[in-house]
Amino acid sequence: MAAPAAAKKGGNTTLYIVLFFLCVISIMAGSFYFMNQSQAAKSARDVEKIQADTTAKMAKATSDFEKQQIQADAAEKTRAAQLRAEFTGKEAALDAKAKGKEAQLKALEAKVNADLAAAAKTVKNANELRAKATFEKNTAATRLREAEAAKANADASGKAIDKKLADEKAKLAKAANKKVAAANKKAADAAKKAKAEARKALSMKRSLEHAAAEIRRVRAQSAIDVAKARGDAAAVARAQAAAAAAARAASAAKARAASAAKAAKAKNELAGNKAFYVGQKFCADEGGKWKCNRGAIGGWEKFQIADIGGGRVAIKGGKNKKWCADEGNTIKCNRGGIGAWEKFYVKHQRGNRFYLRGGRNNKWCRYSGGNVKCDRPNSRWGTLFRYKNW
Repeated sequence: MAAPAAAKKGGNTTLYIVLFFLCVISIMAGSFYFMNQSQAAKSARDVEKIQADTTAKMAKATSDFEKQQIQADAAEKTRAAQLRAEFTGKEAALDAKAKGKEAQLKALEAKVNADLAAAAKTVKNANELRAKATFEKNTAATRLREAEAAKANADASGKAIDKKLADEKAKLAKAANKKVAAANKKAADAAKKAKAEARKALSMKRSLEHAAAEIRRVRAQSAIDVAKARGDAAAVARAQAAAAAAARAASAAKARAASAAKAAKAKNELAGNKAFYVGQKFCADEGGKWKCNRGAIGGWEKFQIADIGGGRVAIKGGKNKKWCADEGNTIKCNRGGIGAWEKFYVKHQRGNRFYLRGGRNNKWCRYSGGNVKCDRPNSRWGTLFRYKNW
């Protein structure tokens, strides 16, 4: 019961972080409003002072020309004061908006980091279960050797006590094999969960990186407008160079985000309970090979497909419910677990059509002479299989 409690605690921590940054955003919004109000008040005071100075100077003027000069100067100063107020307000608005977005990103980043930590924990758990499965497998092999030795001894002696001991050893070996199957299933389930969580967390992280890069791009673009408003040519050139670099970074971050999102959503269409066929004939698992000459779907024609990520699948045959391995000259479904040879790559075509590539030598598979073998260097020379659900 400890794990759910810990997960809940982590979720609450993330919630508190999000609430904290929302408060920061609210404070910044208030500060922006106060800055705008302050700047408007200062602008009004500046205009009032200009008007007062103008009135005083007009009273002392001795000619119409002098009065016209005073009025023109006052108009220019008033316009400059208003432009300064408008410029400062826009600059403050852009800055406040950017900071608000950055605060939101930090809140989301905290959640993503928590998700990544959870994914790492799941990966660690999967590795531990895999190690346990290996231990159970080694134990089962030892029990099997002991059972075989005891049986050989019992057959040689013919004694009842030796036969009884052999029977006990056989039971232990059988129990050990069951533990191996259970441990392998737990390890495989945990590994699948770990990969899914890691892909999802990485996708969110890449999305945040893209958002952060986009904010930097917008801020860099805004810096150009600020530099132009100030009439600083050197600052304009620097801002334009920074904006171009930020745009390139944002584009690269966008591409990474799209790739990560695609990987997170990717689910092999072939996964599930499928029957394969070539032409009009279904393929059957005959233990030592696949033979595509069946007119209907029976037990041996029912394959179970597991999505193991990266466009790859593991295939369990219908005859003995064993994983299928690419052995170069045949596909043999007699494996108790998934290794390199048991990982097949799927290249989908339109609809339910696909090419299959084996894991032994990364060669494409073809059906020829009553046997499926993976020995073709190019998918064009492989067989175009079809599938249907069962």
